[in-house]
Amino acid sequence: MAESPYHGMSKEQLADKMLEFGGETGAYPTHVLALLQAPCVSDLEAALKNLEDSQRKSATASDKLAARVFWLNVVLTAATVVGTIIGFLTFLHAP
Repeated sequence: MAESPYHGMSKEQLADKMLEFGGETGAYPTHVLALLQAPCVSDLEAALKNLEDSQRKSATASDKLAARVFWLNVVLTAATVVGTIIGFLTFLHAP
């Protein structure tokens, strides 16, 4: 079986050929559609993998930030307690 004349074309070139064939009727040759679907699916798979990697990195960064905010709250709570005690003691010893 002979190789399709559309084999090896870029997605953009295949899309242009589809428009030439189908125009406004939408009657696209199935072999052109098949050749266009393969790289599109491959691009989608790559994009989903990148999205998954980004989500994983974001989750890790979020966990680190949550731990830092927790310890910041602990320090600020301790400083507030110390400040309150000092203020109360100052109030009691005021003339």
